[in-house]
Amino acid sequence: PEMMIKNIYNLLKKGGTAIFGFVGEGYPEYGSRDNKKRITISKAKELLKDFDIQSIKSFDDKYYYLIVKKL
Repeated sequence: PEMMIKNIYNLLKKGGTAIFGFVGEGYPEYGSRDNKKRITISKAKELLKDFDIQSIKSFDDKYYYLIVKKL
């Protein structure tokens, strides 16, 4: 996720908006392709520290959606 966030940051203009979605710790395993890389909401906020977080939507610790704006 770090590289994805960096690339999106570089593509956005100042004031540009992006929506990020993360799989939370409460998400169940989903088969052989599951790499168990879960992200807590605090980790998501840390990864998006270079953005202004406009809105956070959490679904029972299973998914997180954050709407952010480039500073």
